[in-house]
Amino acid sequence: MQELCEILKIPKVKTTAYHLQCNKMVEHFNQTLIPQLKKYTTNDPDNWECFFPYAFFAYNATRHTTTHHSPFSLLQGYEPCITFNYDWVCHLTLPLNYDAYQHILTLAQLKMYESIKTNLNKAADASKKYFDQKAHKFKININDLVLLTKT
Repeated sequence: MQELCEILKIPKVKTTAYHLQCNKMVEHFNQTLIPQLKKYTTNDPDNWECFFPYAFFAYNATRHTTTHHSPFSLLQGYEPCITFNYDWVCHLTLPLNYDAYQHILTLAQLKMYESIKTNLNKAADASKKYFDQKAHKFKININDLVLLTKT
């Protein structure tokens, strides 16, 4: 995993294990996963851990609106095979060796990484445009009173 982070130039971030509120992505994931588990366990709420792998896989196999990629594809380098397609298996060609497969996977993930950067920039621009519509612009003139605080 360390090598992959180095190849993709991803800085690893550590958060406090017992204070998950400091990681916004974890909180967002929890807000998505918990309602899904509630749907699975309406009749038997004490048995939620049996349904966790299914809800977790569904989350990981779903494309995110911001990145346009699923978490599964970002980690594995390919989309998950959810349904069986016999024609796809018949035409499947495997790489000749481990090094070739590693090279193909690295190129695919670098391509996805560039795609994600583009998609995140587009999402940030759209978010900024939406925010700017509601933001109030104000102008500070010379001799206006302002409040300064130490942070």
